[in-house]
Amino acid sequence: MKKVFPVAIFFIAMLLPIQADFDHSAYLQENPATISADIFYPGFFKETDAINLENIVNEFKHRYEFFVGISNESRQKACFKTQNRINKWLSRLQQKPDQLPFKWTDDQLLFHRESPLNQMIKPRPSKPDDNCAYISYGDLQKDGRVFCRYHGPEPQSEFYQAHAHQFTETRPFITAYDVTEILIFLPFIMVIPVTWLIMKKFLAV
Repeated sequence: MKKVFPVAIFFIAMLLPIQADFDHSAYLQENPATISADIFYPGFFKETDAINLENIVNEFKHRYEFFVGISNESRQKACFKTQNRINKWLSRLQQKPDQLPFKWTDDQLLFHRESPLNQMIKPRPSKPDDNCAYISYGDLQKDGRVFCRYHGPEPQSEFYQAHAHQFTETRPFITAYDVTEILIFLPFIMVIPVTWLIMKKFLAV
């Protein structure tokens, strides 16, 4: 019986799949991805800009949490911080081209535990949100950077600043945020004509 147990362990180990090395050969070639027009109006904003009861309630909730000082960092802001950290590391690595052989990157190269790029960035990056989908633009060996397809690029990034007008033009004129602001200030707006009527009547007496 004692001999059977080690033999069984041996055969079970042989049946387990052997983990292959991370294949990063595709990232040594030119970037096959293109920047689509959707990036100027990412999925996150399409969801939160929609004027519906859920979004308006969430907007009121965010303002209340901020007012009482219990607001947690949003996943959007966490995503922007992650982008910023990754891009700072890329900027450092680009100063030594021999250490950065990759021409482009996506989620696999950035977040896979066996990825050589993931191991270069310290501390290793992780996605703040399951919806996050990172992709690079430009040549990583020169001045390429990454952004999130879902949350969009970090507002202070060069990409955002260069295309600021496109980000503004693609969003609707009125969003759930705007409706919430109107509802908050509506009572104060209503006070103005009422006050004017009262003052007019008082001065007429």
